Amino acid sequence: MTMEAVLSGLAMALVALSSTVLAHPWKGYDTTVPAYPNIDFTTCASEYMMSAEFECVSLTVPIDHDKPRDGSIDLFVSRRKASGTSGSLGSLIFNNGGPGAGSSVVFQAISYGLLAFPAFSQEIFDSYDVIAIDTRGIGYSNPISCDKDIWNTAPEYLRRIMPVSQNSLTKDYELLRQALGEDVFNFVGFSYGTILGQTYAEIYPQKVGRMVLDAVVDRSVPGGISVIMAESLTYQATLEQFFLWCNKTEECSLKGKDLTAIFENLASATSFTCTLRGQRGLGQLLFVESFLQNWTELADGINLAVNGNAKGFSTKLKTSNTEPNGGSDYAARAIYCQDYGSSFVSAVDVKSVLDVASALLPLTRGASEAFTVAAYCAGWPAPVRNPAHTLNLEQAKKLPPLLLVNAFYDPETSSSWAQGAKEQIPSAVNIW
Repeated sequence: MTMEAVLSGLAMALVALSSTVLAHPWKGYDTTVPAYPNIDFTTCASEYMMSAEFECVSLTVPIDHDKPRDGSIDLFVSRRKASGTSGSLGSLIFNNGGPGAGSSVVFQAISYGLLAFPAFSQEIFDSYDVIAIDTRGIGYSNPISCDKDIWNTAPEYLRRIMPVSQNSLTKDYELLRQALGEDVFNFVGFSYGTILGQTYAEIYPQKVGRMVLDAVVDRSVPGGISVIMAESLTYQATLEQFFLWCNKTEECSLKGKDLTAIFENLASATSFTCTLRGQRGLGQLLFVESFLQNWTELADGINLAVNGNAKGFSTKLKTSNTEPNGGSDYAARAIYCQDYGSSFVSAVDVKSVLDVASALLPLTRGASEAFTVAAYCAGWPAPVRNPAHTLNLEQAKKLPPLLLVNAFYDPETSSSWAQGAKEQIPSAVNIW
């Protein structure tokens, strides 16, 4: 998921946006959460491997907000205090998207320039106490674990997975706002984090402060072929941009070659040193493209694959039951399936979607994260907790200005989704 670097423009937007509106809760949600006492940050324990300038604390929340007496869990929260001499403008809560990767580890990497994106300007670090919370089931916050024995008894196990949908995460955020002693919720969210931001804005519009959503997902788009085709289209559009770049730069190891034909052959291939098979192979090939920091690496990876070595596109074997320091497929699956579910009932449904996609999008053929979600959520035994819906207009009218940032050629989050979200939030502003 491409996440735009929000530099000085983000800083100015966050400082300028205001939050003086009040609203009545939309009846579609239960907004009730218990009042939460303030929390005190302390030096981070060594087990969390946070650098000295970060502080840490645990936030205790109900396992199920609808049944607050049924037990609680602790969520890991880290903070980098404002470094400027003028004092802090308050807390700015960060979510890196995913889902699956803990925001605390990602934010620490961002702070030291270890990730190319997303980037924060020094003005942000000077002006805000930046907060990163590992949302439930992710990172250091009770990460969801899976092994072969659990997978073999998946239906029984999955019914018992704690609520990890956007509704639960949003209520966790509201408790965090209270615990921080903040009057408003300032938030920067990327990709999946934009869903959490929109959900919070819909449930608690009267608490929204400064909010920037980058790589926007439109939650009104239903699952199934609509979202699969939209995302596969952005994959193909971005891929075509890569082809154009490759044929006009000396840095591309494939310059001057028929890239369309090469890619089509790779997507159809079944025999490599590291095998790519069918739809999974194509999806993996495209998915890598969205995360590589530069297209030179992508070209080199394709060049190796042309010669029979697809090592650059292979899927890593799982070596542990949990993955607290990196993106976790375990957590991602649980979260996506509670949020989206699947329209696939049988293999006939899968084939039908792929037939349509292959006819209309011959390069990507329906390959997308949306297809992966639909495939592995088929038969998920737990109910969808927050189905796709248009944001409540009465709630949205009461929101302060929000900033929506998107690239035209973002392979994971279509620019059409950012426009769709804008149409549901009158105060929102798009930046391309």
